Amino acid sequence: MSDYNEDLYEQALIELFTERLGYSYRRGYEIQNNFTEGDYYCPVYRERLHTMLQKLNRQLPQEALDEAERKLLHIEAGNMVQNNELFMDYLQHGIEATFHDGKEQKNDIVYLADYTDASRNDFLLVNQWTYIEKSKKRTDLILFLNGMPVVLMELKSPSREDTDASAAYRQLKNYMKEIPTMFTYNVVCVMSDMTES
Repeated sequence: MSDYNEDLYEQALIELFTERLGYSYRRGYEIQNNFTEGDYYCPVYRERLHTMLQKLNRQLPQEALDEAERKLLHIEAGNMVQNNELFMDYLQHGIEATFHDGKEQKNDIVYLADYTDASRNDFLLVNQWTYIEKSKKRTDLILFLNGMPVVLMELKSPSREDTDASAAYRQLKNYMKEIPTMFTYNVVCVMSDMTES
């Protein structure tokens, strides 16, 4: 076990998610290599989100999808917890959007995920995703659901005696201070050292 470091643990989890669970996988730097500087200030994988909104809401005009995307990317309900609560409402129930159908103004719901057919959703695991807010942070693993960073995983080496799951917890708490907008879209945080948690 002493040779089993954080990188090997991360690779084992990537293998679990891709080979056993069928998730797609990309390295953060491969995706972000084409980003403009401004993209590093958005925790959402916008290109993927845009594509998935179109796929999941084919019956709606682009005007409605654009409004829903704007609402999703600019959640400002209050503090981090209130923002997350609003996001959870959007994720579960969709986002109300207004559009003009050529005759009249209409309202409809833009859905962020398909709960009846999971295969219609996009599950992407990314390691070493860089995000900048108060400071620049690089997370171990993020699971994106349709472009939204819903699961954040912080891993610590099981072979280092001075580091355990409590270090991962402290890291997540630090992220909450330094990159709080990432947690607007967070559903689950995972912290693990493989042995204790």
